[in-house]
Amino acid sequence: MSKGDAREQPALVVLHGGAADTCRPLDRDVVTVGRARGADIGLDAPDVSSVHCVIWKSSIGYQIRDCGSRAGTKINGDMIQESVLHDGDVLQVGPFSFRVQLPAGAKVPSREARAKHLEHSRRNLVRLALPLRQRLKDSHHLQGA
Repeated sequence: MSKGDAREQPALVVLHGGAADTCRPLDRDVVTVGRARGADIGLDAPDVSSVHCVIWKSSIGYQIRDCGSRAGTKINGDMIQESVLHDGDVLQVGPFSFRVQLPAGAKVPSREARAKHLEHSRRNLVRLALPLRQRLKDSHHLQGA
């Protein structure tokens, strides 16, 4: 990915604790940040918890939540539990600092698109739940017979 492309997508730009100006893309609906091997953004330091925080896209923008980390998560120097992220915010996770990059073109899905997605998900859950409900009902009848 070229530098021009990197500036057009949501990302965390390393300020301190790694190679400066390195972009960590926010290219998933949910991004995990922490020391765990499976974290989307892996940070190796004693002050970083296994799953330190999560960042996700929502209908109001990108949000972040601290996951009960020992050292806490800071936005612009303030300790947070949950917060909406804004372009230019400074995120601190243990000894690591990042500038939040949320270009104007990196919009979250519209309310209509989100509603359509939720309706699709609801229908899928119903489709999966009905056979399970029937199986449970059948096993209950067999036990009573």
